[in-house]
Amino acid sequence: MLGNHEDAILDYNKAIQINQNWSAVSLYIAYNNRGNAKSESGDDPGAIDDYNKAIELNPDFADAYYNRGISKRALGDTQGAIDDYNKAIELSPGYAAEAIEPSPGGAGLQ
Repeated sequence: MLGNHEDAILDYNKAIQINQNWSAVSLYIAYNNRGNAKSESGDDPGAIDDYNKAIELNPDFADAYYNRGISKRALGDTQGAIDDYNKAIELSPGYAAEAIEPSPGGAGLQ
């Protein structure tokens, strides 16, 4: 995203509303991406709602667990964040390296 999170959120809102007949793949990615835009704009509770929906649509989607962990950590829910990071690592072991040496904007454990 180019820093215009509010417009991105509005675009995802429209896409989700218009495309309720999308495949579950498209919908869980749209919810995850809208959650990212909400998180980046400071709406971590709203982001968690979207990550929850993405996980409901695809319980094996490691990205949503990892992203939800970032939002939980931002809200002070350290144990919830750790649980989500562990689930992301279980589903996609590459997240173990991310937890130790995060990408810019990533969570990292300190």
